[in-house]
Amino acid sequence: ALGEWYTLLTLETVLPSNTASDAAEGWGGDAIIVLSNEGAGKDALLLITRWDTLLDAQEFFAAFTQYGNARFGRGTTTTTLAVWTADEAYVLFERSADQTLWILAPDQTAGDALREAIPFPAAIQ
Repeated sequence: ALGEWYTLLTLETVLPSNTASDAAEGWGGDAIIVLSNEGAGKDALLLITRWDTLLDAQEFFAAFTQYGNARFGRGTTTTTLAVWTADEAYVLFERSADQTLWILAPDQTAGDALREAIPFPAAIQ
């Protein structure tokens, strides 16, 4: 698990502390997978987070959208999906009910393949 503390620290790298703190509150559990292809020198991250309430998930989605724009440049965003394409990074962030999904992949092909492979929303404890 990444946990509420590391969620807060991640957001604080580019967001004001009070925004990051408010967004990390309501964390209800997560599951993280880190994949590495050492031969190709490429890594990917998948993080599914469950929030205590729908409002907590929406608040985190809004804060993460700010985080993504600051870290990866202006992305494409709807009320439940945000996508950023940056140098050697493809980021997909999705919200479904009280869960969020973050995929950080080396490119869109890898990101799309990971999104197809991961069940979301997920049954996480």
